[in-house]
Amino acid sequence: MGIEKDCRLNEIILKMKKFVLPLFFIIVSVWTLSWPVMLPSAGLDPSWIVGIHWAFLENLQFGKDILLNFGPLVFLWYPYLIDYNLWSLSLFFSLFIHFLFIGSIFLLLKKFSAKWYHYIALIPILVFANPSLDYKSIIISLIFLYNFLNSNSNSKLIWKNIGVLTFVGLLLSITSLIKFHIFMMSILTILLFIMASMLTKRSWWDSIYLLSIYFISLIFVWSLAGQSVSNFVPFLYLSLIHI
Repeated sequence: MGIEKDCRLNEIILKMKKFVLPLFFIIVSVWTLSWPVMLPSAGLDPSWIVGIHWAFLENLQFGKDILLNFGPLVFLWYPYLIDYNLWSLSLFFSLFIHFLFIGSIFLLLKKFSAKWYHYIALIPILVFANPSLDYKSIIISLIFLYNFLNSNSNSKLIWKNIGVLTFVGLLLSITSLIKFHIFMMSILTILLFIMASMLTKRSWWDSIYLLSIYFISLIFVWSLAGQSVSNFVPFLYLSLIHI
């Protein structure tokens, strides 16, 4: 009888881990969502946010017409309902980053074969100490790169590995053009990956590929945002001296 009870208890715990715990994380994801619509209002912060939205719509050049340590994609962080298209992009991006962050944490715990109570203990931390969007993209990238370094490098997984590095490089390039300090953290993240690749004796092509994808995507997204490539270096320099 005791053995049967233990077996049933293990089955219940297994079912909880498969269905209940993912459901908890989905609930936490919805619970911790920020308000999806911000309306223009009086005040110092709302005024410069409105100004940055207007600057993007008017195709003003960062590093030339605007001297801030915020990039041309800063509107992605602030879903102000000034222009419907910009608001739609910022809403989609914010939701994507938020749910991807929660999902990445869940999959990381699953990779570590964490016990059910580890998942439960993490939920209040995600609710009450949920990091800002500034750090979510960095944490997501670190989790993806950690999984990459712990994956096999055989030929069967080569396209999966390329996909992971491409995604991380693109994600970091987009968020780097939101705030300058995210650009600095992105560079640090890539340097940490290069060091970890050397320590784990991964192919040096992985580091070169990630670095190349990041900088190519950075210039491409910068141009896509209507910015002149000639203003990119002045933007970095002026952002650096105004930190």
